[in-house]
Amino acid sequence: MRRADAAKVRAYQPYLSGKRSVSFHPFALLREINNADKHRTVHPIWDIPTYAHYEVTDQRDCVLSERGSRAQICHLKVDAEVAFIKVRKTGPDPQIEVQPYAEAEPSLEQRVWLQTWLRDIKTAAFLLLTEFSTPPDELDEVGIAWDRLTLEVGEFRFPPHRGSSQ
Repeated sequence: MRRADAAKVRAYQPYLSGKRSVSFHPFALLREINNADKHRTVHPIWDIPTYAHYEVTDQRDCVLSERGSRAQICHLKVDAEVAFIKVRKTGPDPQIEVQPYAEAEPSLEQRVWLQTWLRDIKTAAFLLLTEFSTPPDELDEVGIAWDRLTLEVGEFRFPPHRGSSQ
């Protein structure tokens, strides 16, 4: 490999994003998925709530606390606590029934939305490959819309590298 080519690849390495951003870099997650696949472990896709709301349908011997409730940000699994509802006891047998409403998005490693990662890894791979060659003329023949892909890539930015002015 020529030094100039190695420098091009090095410019896309996750560690250049800084310690806080390295685990969110699309190539870092790709490495984790690749390693998990090599070692035959199941790589879960987690559902994480993006919105949670509830409607009180019945309550007895209690009133909702004025302090309100809080939603939990955690991956959804059996018996997961999605929300905590505070009530004040007003009688001998406090009970409350609620109708929950929740929306969730799939995520990787409980930290990156799957849709975001798919977009970012496609773009990062595209940018890296275009460092070495112009796209072949046959892209249209296989159904790849070059113009649309170029527009999507134009808005993509890696996390800023250390020492960069971005």
